[in-house]
Amino acid sequence: MNNEIVPELEPLKSRFAPGSSDTRGPRARPPKGQRRYAILRVKKIKTAGDLAAAARHNFRERDADNADPNRKDSNQVLLGATGSEEIAELWNARAPEKVRKNAVRALEYVVTASPEAMERIGAENSNAYLEQALDWLKERHGAENILSAVIHDDETTPHLQALIIPIDHRGRLNARGLIGGKGQLSAMQTEFATRVGANFGLERGLERSGATHQSIKKYYAQLAALDQISVELPERSVGAGSELPEKDEDWRERASAEASETLRQTIAVSLVERQEMSRDIDYLQMQLTDARKEVQASREVADRSSLGVAALCALDGILRSAKEDQEGLIDRFVSETKRSWGKLPDAAKETIQTSLVQDFSLEPIELGKNREQKSETDLDL
Repeated sequence: MNNEIVPELEPLKSRFAPGSSDTRGPRARPPKGQRRYAILRVKKIKTAGDLAAAARHNFRERDADNADPNRKDSNQVLLGATGSEEIAELWNARAPEKVRKNAVRALEYVVTASPEAMERIGAENSNAYLEQALDWLKERHGAENILSAVIHDDETTPHLQALIIPIDHRGRLNARGLIGGKGQLSAMQTEFATRVGANFGLERGLERSGATHQSIKKYYAQLAALDQISVELPERSVGAGSELPEKDEDWRERASAEASETLRQTIAVSLVERQEMSRDIDYLQMQLTDARKEVQASREVADRSSLGVAALCALDGILRSAKEDQEGLIDRFVSETKRSWGKLPDAAKETIQTSLVQDFSLEPIELGKNREQKSETDLDL
């Protein structure tokens, strides 16, 4: 009868059996509904394009699959920029004069708690928890280095997202020195849980649990879906004082509720994965656009250089030719050079002008101001 009502849950029966559990690491996680973890995650952002994409997501300047657009106005900017363009301005104002090519440009922190814990402490205390988390970040990185801090209330579980430029005490970009490796990150999570989470009845998650860390965007949205689905396929209840099982319609209602919750969680994870893919595509498109611009600029420089070398070679050939042939050759040279004048490198132009005056007793090439400007403008485009 179970199979007739919810056959799609048949493959999950072994996981739903009463008493089954999934443990990771030295001890099992608390069962669903009893978790009260303080959660702190940090991600390195290595390019300007990635920083811009993260800012657009945080300020909802692009659609977020795991967010409710009708609740967008409930989000709160606590500190720093209010838009992605301002993020770039703040970063440029704080960044050192010289930036290494491989330098980490920003750190993105996500602070939240187990979904059931956030629900239990309530909206007011949730905001207080996230505000205290921001105070902790200010103390750790300096308020002046926080580019933005936003509380997102338009998703299932409220959370704080903060973008921070990793400036050390010497004024250098130094993400490694600030957050270090696994050991330093673990110590940082322990400190956060002790100094901030404990104030709200939250504790540190399991250390060395063996859990696989995922990207920040995927991680915090999967908190709502729980990092593992663990619902129980309902068994028929036995009524008080009777051996008869519950009615079919009652069992169906309970089974439907369990199935709906399972599907809701699965869909939530799927939406996050789609968002991750969309963001990755954005990053790649930005990088491709930048690469194309660099290639185009390199081609233009190469074209200018080649044209300049060709012009100077032609001029040198005229100088080496017989005197009686030079007049006709130099007239043709000047005529052809005028047509490509705007594309020649400045050094080549200077050499040509000097040679015309000194070697051939001619006036320098003169083009109308508007014509030369138009040629160079066309080249830039």
